[in-house]
Amino acid sequence: LIIQTDSYTKNDVVRGMNPFLVMDYLKDLHNDKEEFVKSYFVSDMNGDTVNSQGFRFNVKKGKIFQSILKTEKFAISNPVKSLDDGTWILVSAVPVKYRKKLIGNFGMTFAIETLGEALKNASDNGKYDFIMISDDGRVVYNQNYKYLNLEFKKELANSKEYFGLEDLPTRDLTGFNKFNREFIDIVFEGKKMYGMLIDMPKFNSKLFMFIPKKVFYKDLNSTLLKISGFIIFITGAVIFVIRYISNNLAGPIKNTIVAFEKISNGDLTVESNDYVPDEFGEIIRYLGNLIIVLRNTVALIQSSSKELENTSEDLTNTTQTMARNSQEQAHSLQSSEDLVINLSNSVEEVADLSKNAHQSSKNTFSSMEELKDRVREVKEITIEAKDLTKSTSDEANRGNELMKDAIFGMQRISTSTKKISETIGLIGDISKQVNLLALNAAIEAARAGEFGQGFTVVAEEIGKLAEKTSRSAKNIKEYIQEGILEVDRGKNYVDNTAKALSNIITSIQKNTFLINKITDSAIVQAEFSEKVLIAVKNVMEMAERISSTTEDQTSSNQELTQSMSMISDLTSSLAKGAEDIALTSIKISEQSRTLNRMIEFFKI
Repeated sequence: LIIQTDSYTKNDVVRGMNPFLVMDYLKDLHNDKEEFVKSYFVSDMNGDTVNSQGFRFNVKKGKIFQSILKTEKFAISNPVKSLDDGTWILVSAVPVKYRKKLIGNFGMTFAIETLGEALKNASDNGKYDFIMISDDGRVVYNQNYKYLNLEFKKELANSKEYFGLEDLPTRDLTGFNKFNREFIDIVFEGKKMYGMLIDMPKFNSKLFMFIPKKVFYKDLNSTLLKISGFIIFITGAVIFVIRYISNNLAGPIKNTIVAFEKISNGDLTVESNDYVPDEFGEIIRYLGNLIIVLRNTVALIQSSSKELENTSEDLTNTTQTMARNSQEQAHSLQSSEDLVINLSNSVEEVADLSKNAHQSSKNTFSSMEELKDRVREVKEITIEAKDLTKSTSDEANRGNELMKDAIFGMQRISTSTKKISETIGLIGDISKQVNLLALNAAIEAARAGEFGQGFTVVAEEIGKLAEKTSRSAKNIKEYIQEGILEVDRGKNYVDNTAKALSNIITSIQKNTFLINKITDSAIVQAEFSEKVLIAVKNVMEMAERISSTTEDQTSSNQELTQSMSMISDLTSSLAKGAEDIALTSIKISEQSRTLNRMIEFFKI
C-alpha cells in the first residue's frame, strides 16, 4: 500500500494540486482500482480534499492530516465502518512533496480484510495469529474484529483469560524472522501460547503475534529434523572432502619426493607419471620435462666431452708434428744460410751450392705446404670444437633454467600444501561449529520436554560424529605437516642437483675459454704458415735464378740472406705457436677427463 500510494505522489497532476484536475485523475484511478480499495483522495496544505467518488470536504482537523503535517511520514487511522456498505475500513495517506517541500498528502481507504490476507500469507498459512495495534495503543486489526478499537494492554490485561501481555518484549522487524527465540509465555483467551510484539515504524503501529504452544512444538520438531538432516549432510561432506584429499594428494606428493631424491643421487632413469588436475599436477608435468631435458643434456655432454678429448689428442699430435717440421725447417734454413755465405767465398762453388739451395728450398716448400695443410686442419678442428662446446654450454644453461623452474615449482608445492593445511583447519572449525550446533539442538530438545526426547539421542550421536570428524581433521593436518617437511626435503635435493649442474656449466665455460684460445692461436698459426710458404717460395725462386746465372750473385746473396733471416724469424714464431697449442691441447684433454668424471655421476 505504501509503495502504491507513494508512486501516485510523483504524478504532475497531483503535485499541481488543482482540485478539478486532481478529481479527474482520481476518478480514472477509481475505475481501475483494486477490489479492496474503496476510494482515493488528495488533500492540500489547507486540508481541502477531493476524492475519487466526486466529493469535496476539509480534513484539516483530522488525525491523519495532522500526523502527516507533523512527521511527513506514512499515517494510518483506527478502524471505522464504511458509510457505503458498513464494512470495516482503514484510511492511510502518504505525504506529497515537491522539491523536498511538503505540499499535501495522497491517501486511500481500503477494506480491513486486506491486512488479514497479507498477515495470513506472512504467518505460514495461518499457523500464527496477529493483532495490529496503532501508535495510541488501540487495536487496528484482529482476525474476527473482536478487539477492534480496544486499548490492547489496558483493557485485555485485567482479565484472567489474558496473562503476561504487560511483559511482552517489543522487537523491530529484524526480529520477525527469528521470533522462535524471542517469544515469551502468555495466556490469551484462556489458552497457553507464545507471544511477542513487533514494532513497525513505517506504519506507526505494532503487531502482536501469538501461536498456541502445541502448534509451536510441532513446528519445532520439524525444524529440529531439518537441522539434523543438515548436520548429517555437512558431516558427510566433510568426511568426503577428507577422504578425497587423502586419496588424491598423498600418493603424488610421495612419488614426487622419491623422484627428486633419485635425481639428487644422479639417477636420471626415474619417471613421473602421476596425474593431479591442479597446480601440483603442473609441477609433476614440469618435473617429467625436467628429467627428459637433464637426461638429454647429460648424454650430450658425455658425447661432447669424449669427442673433445679425442679432438684434443689429435690436436696434440698435430702440433707435435708441426713442431718437428718447424725444427727441421729451421735446420734446413740454417743449411741454406750457410750455403749462401759460402757462395760469396767461391764463385766456382756457386753453381753446386745453388743447386743444393734450390733443392733445399723445394724440400722446404714441400714441408711448408704439408705444414699449411696441417695448420688448416687444426684450424677446422678447433672451430668445430668451439661450435660443439657452445652447443653443450647452451644445453647446460637450458637445464639450469629448468632446474630453477623446478625449484620455483617446489615452492608452489609448499604454498599449496600450506593452503591444504589451512583448509583442514577450517574443516576442524566447521566440526567444532557442528558440535556446538548439536549441543544447541540438544538444549532446544530438552526445552521441548517429552516432544524432544527422541531428538536428544540424535543430537548426542551428531555431537559424537562431529568430535570424530574433528579428530580426523586433526590427523589429516598432521599428515599434511609431514608432507610439508618432505616437500622441503625434496627442495634441498633439487638445490643440490642445481649446484652440481652449476659446477658442470662452470667446467664447460672453462673449456670454451680454452678452445677459443686454441682457435685464435690456430688462426694466427695459419696466417704465419701462409707467410712462411710465400717466403719459402721466394727462396726457391731465388735459388733458381742463382743456378741460372752468377752475374747477379752478389745482389742475390744479399736478398737471399734477408729472406733467410725472415724465414728464421717466422719459423721461430711458428715453433713457439706450436708449443702453445700443444700446452693448450693438454689442458683441454685434462678438462675433458675431469668433465667425464663429473658426468659419470649421472645414470641415464
